[in-house]
Amino acid sequence: MAVSATVVVAGAGLAGLAAAWELSRAGANVALLDAERRPGGMVVTERPGGPGEKDGFVVEGGPDGFLAAEPDIQELARDAGIGGRLVDQLASGSSLWTGRRLEPLAEGQAAALLGIQIPSDVGAQLAAPLQFGFRSFATGMLDLVEALVARLAPVFRPAQGVTGLAPATRGWRLSLNGGSTVEAEAVILALPAWAAARLVTGAGVPAARHLDDVIYYPSTTVSLAYRSDQLAAAPAGTGFVSAAEWGRVGPRCAPARTPGSSIRVARRPVTP
Repeated sequence: MAVSATVVVAGAGLAGLAAAWELSRAGANVALLDAERRPGGMVVTERPGGPGEKDGFVVEGGPDGFLAAEPDIQELARDAGIGGRLVDQLASGSSLWTGRRLEPLAEGQAAALLGIQIPSDVGAQLAAPLQFGFRSFATGMLDLVEALVARLAPVFRPAQGVTGLAPATRGWRLSLNGGSTVEAEAVILALPAWAAARLVTGAGVPAARHLDDVIYYPSTTVSLAYRSDQLAAAPAGTGFVSAAEWGRVGPRCAPARTPGSSIRVARRPVTP
């Protein structure tokens, strides 16, 4: 079955969702495709306890925020009607768990301990955005994904991954898993570099092989949650504990694997 659209956006991560949203607002006939049934790409937010519950909390398996100095995501959130859900970073700094307590680290020391090389001549212009900290959303980064998907529901086609790309009479023909095709005047590939390399190279652009040279560094997110009744100093029902309090009570608390608590380790690739 062949379907036509003015623009096809392949990939429903934040980049693809934002592109489809801007095109849709501009009046384009858009088709948003993704190989997965779950939109959001690397954004993975879990909300144990359920949304709105007193003892609910947020577990991010992917990015847990963005630079507060960067306006793009914040403007996108306001356009999508959730600007009021933006929240600021409440604490900053890094600490090292010694086995008995959390010890504060001087600025730059965490990177040195992790073997990360920071250029000494980075310059004030490049360092400035980090000084403003980070922002996120009230119930996780998935807030933005859900808001955009709700507005793009008529054009979003989950479980429709692009398997091939070829020139057509009036643009491009995309082959999808399952045997169907889509024809479009223009295509936006909001995909990982290696996936885009395969598609564009197959469409007759040999230089696209250089996309395979893009390096993806591993990143690990560890989220710890404890039952509030295990932490005498924590406010009842919060399920959260500050670094200072964790240094005091942490050694006496074992992670509770109950519906009200969890330990999660998520690995994800991120670009430099």
